[in-house]
Amino acid sequence: MMDEDPTQSLPADSKERILRAAELEFTSKGFEGASTRDIAAAAGVAQALIHYHFDSKRVLFLAMVQRRAHISCMAWETALAQLPEPELRGILEAVFRPVLDDKSGGVAYLRVLTMLAKGSAEDQALLSTLFDPTGMLFIEAIRLAEPALGVAAAANGYRFSLGVLASLLSESERSGRLGGMLPDDAAEANLSQAVTFCAAGIRALV
Repeated sequence: MMDEDPTQSLPADSKERILRAAELEFTSKGFEGASTRDIAAAAGVAQALIHYHFDSKRVLFLAMVQRRAHISCMAWETALAQLPEPELRGILEAVFRPVLDDKSGGVAYLRVLTMLAKGSAEDQALLSTLFDPTGMLFIEAIRLAEPALGVAAAANGYRFSLGVLASLLSESERSGRLGGMLPDDAAEANLSQAVTFCAAGIRALV
């Protein structure tokens, strides 16, 4: 008797559900600790369906990373494109707000980024491939907004701002673990102060 086809009678979004479940599994347990069985259970699908969509755990991991990068970079690029002119505070808000508003994954973005940064040389190269083109758009926008900055200083300003963003996301994650996210007014105040801090720091790099 032939095995039943695991792809029959499944919701059309089964692949997306697998990728969302994989993101939680990989970022909480690491690549080696992640289990395709647990991913399948969280996604509500048969484990065989994972192997149907993805040839291996590594392929699933790469698909998960690419999905998160696409979501994050699209949100960033959209926010940047909507600015009426290259102005530093607006550019920095375009860095912070999409992620802090969870349009690009919030803490999920931070976890994936951290995982790649601490991973193998291949993972770090993937991080560069997926995120650097969007980063270059922001670096060029910063340079246009602050013409006295050189490219290297604008790049450092962008990189340091991402560090501030990671700090804000870490605070958000810690608040969630302690029983609730930051109140909206506190989150907005933190965002405003982060933009002010980063803008002053970038201008000081001249």
